[in-house]
Amino acid sequence: MSASPSAAPRESFVVEKNDWLDQLAGPFRAEFLATIRDLPIRSARRFPPPKLGRIPFGHELRVLRRFTAGESTLFDPSAFSALYRRSASSRDQLLHRALIQSESLPRADWDALIGSGATRAWIDRELLRESEGGLWCRFCVYSIGEVTLIGDTERTKLLRRVLVGQDSFMMAEFMREMRLGHHRRYLDVGPGSGVVLLSVSPHADERVGLDINPRAVAVTRLNAELNGIQVAVHLEDAIANGPSHGLFDLVTWNTPFVLLPPECKDTHYDGYGGEMGMEVLLNFIRVLPRMLAKGGRAFLAAAAPILRSGENLLEPELSKLATALGLDIVEHITQSYWHDIYREFHEAQQIRRFEHSFLELRHGAGRFERAEAPWASRLSDRARGLVFAIRK
Repeated sequence: MSASPSAAPRESFVVEKNDWLDQLAGPFRAEFLATIRDLPIRSARRFPPPKLGRIPFGHELRVLRRFTAGESTLFDPSAFSALYRRSASSRDQLLHRALIQSESLPRADWDALIGSGATRAWIDRELLRESEGGLWCRFCVYSIGEVTLIGDTERTKLLRRVLVGQDSFMMAEFMREMRLGHHRRYLDVGPGSGVVLLSVSPHADERVGLDINPRAVAVTRLNAELNGIQVAVHLEDAIANGPSHGLFDLVTWNTPFVLLPPECKDTHYDGYGGEMGMEVLLNFIRVLPRMLAKGGRAFLAAAAPILRSGENLLEPELSKLATALGLDIVEHITQSYWHDIYREFHEAQQIRRFEHSFLELRHGAGRFERAEAPWASRLSDRARGLVFAIRK
């Protein structure tokens, strides 16, 4: 099953001069982080972005639950976004527009948000840039659980940009639901912005991150400093070099799992999952036994391509690896998803949809088990699947 890479669009990436990350040096770095810490980021995280050009309504019950609980809804676009935001204070609305939605705002609004001195300093260091409507920020700030994160904006076309996305948020949320206990050594692979690494770090004495993207290493270190969490982050390939770091009691990886055209391999570091979107995941599982301590657990993000015939391409591979490597694997299904932008590419490979899950792995007897998603998620998936099918 193959298709021409030209079946899907390719983003144009650049290596940007005057990178905003490079401006965070010397005494200004501490001043900048202090400004971010003083902002009420958590109070603005409850308000979902608008649903633009996506399957309508989606997971509205999940959005409502998170909004009511004061949790982040920043990665679940809602058809009722405007209604939610009406309940926000004027300052929260301003903060949401400026540092979460990355809108252009008049300088007076930036002065009101961060102070005139900080606004002037951010302009001088090109953290804020002029555009139609005022000044826009070259980075975004999010709050997830107890962690505040800085990342690149969606509008940037940096070659190795680091975005905080829905999949990262979902994994951090999933890990909070697990009974992790406390561990001596913890490894997070591909930390990106650091969201999972920093969220799980309170459960371990030693925290290590490995990433092949140098920008991700820099952003994770910045966010660790912002949150006052001690981590060791290295620029390394975990599949090739992970075992050299010894055994870990806990391992996580929001694994790249998206099925993208081959030409995206060197640009979409955070999403490109290789052959059928499963290659990176399966290769890592093969080396995992040499990294996982006896009694330890690993949690990996995954996506199974589901063919038009109904065949699940991932589960037979997981079952074979479980037997061959002596691993017990539980596949926790979360939801189905579809890619509008890569629809033609996926349909050419006979793929109907994808099934997202988190894998729980440990040394064992070679068993594979599937844990279904909650009934509400399955019902929502069916409705969204019908809408996707008629939107051509």
